[in-house]
Amino acid sequence: MKKRILLVGLGIFVFAYGVNAQVYRWVDPETGRTVYSDTAPPGTVKDVVRSGAARQGEETEEVQQQSFATQEAARKFPVLLYTTPDSELSSQARSLLVKRGIPFRETVIQTEDDVNAMKNLTGDTTIPTLYVGRQSIRGFEADAFHRILDLAGYPK
Repeated sequence: MKKRILLVGLGIFVFAYGVNAQVYRWVDPETGRTVYSDTAPPGTVKDVVRSGAARQGEETEEVQQQSFATQEAARKFPVLLYTTPDSELSSQARSLLVKRGIPFRETVIQTEDDVNAMKNLTGDTTIPTLYVGRQSIRGFEADAFHRILDLAGYPK
């Protein structure tokens, strides 16, 4: 009986923690690119949109508009896109995610330090690189992007 109570308590804690997750969206003033991140933007950025629950049980309009399937897929398999500012393939990759309504975080590689950090994290410097959970695709091929998103449970 004590095990059940402990497991239920742990489940409630995990659920409450997930509900409080925040995603921020803003336009980078230097590049003009839209940035999605789980960390707050620099203080100089204006027009920041927060997604996720502001308080437990309270959802923003953007999250309410996402289907349950999208919210679950994003929770289980978060999407991260590595791009460069003036890459046509990066632009196509970003557009595909936006058109499909996929919540994602974008990391724009601009400096040599960014390249080194990406190489340390991913083991490669191919742009664009898409991570869906732990799976990745290097380069841009629309069909491959759609397949990996489908497998993660993101609606079409």
